[in-house]
Amino acid sequence: MEGLGLERLRKLARWKDYAWYIVEAARRLYPESRVYLVGSVAEGTYTSSSDIDVLVVVPGSPGPDELAKARLRLWDEAARLGIPWDNPVNLLVVGEHQAEEFLSRTRKHVKLWPN
Repeated sequence: MEGLGLERLRKLARWKDYAWYIVEAARRLYPESRVYLVGSVAEGTYTSSSDIDVLVVVPGSPGPDELAKARLRLWDEAARLGIPWDNPVNLLVVGEHQAEEFLSRTRKHVKLWPN
């Protein structure tokens, strides 16, 4: 069990490698989007049970169904780009109207794209 925890920590420490796939997918599919790192990895407090929380803010005010479709499209594009199947990413997708409220509730966030 300890080996699995260490492997997970190694993956979390390589968050930039995993986040790149999401940033690139968002850049290709939603050029007007913004991408943030949020959660424990952004805060530097992650543990072996953490994941890499990546928030994609898509333009406009999409409803729940549209956001779900956007999330699937982003995962599909990330898969085409080669994101490992066992990645530790938790992909969150919100519209512009939800973004500020969401980000205000985070202790820390790091803007990944656009720079």
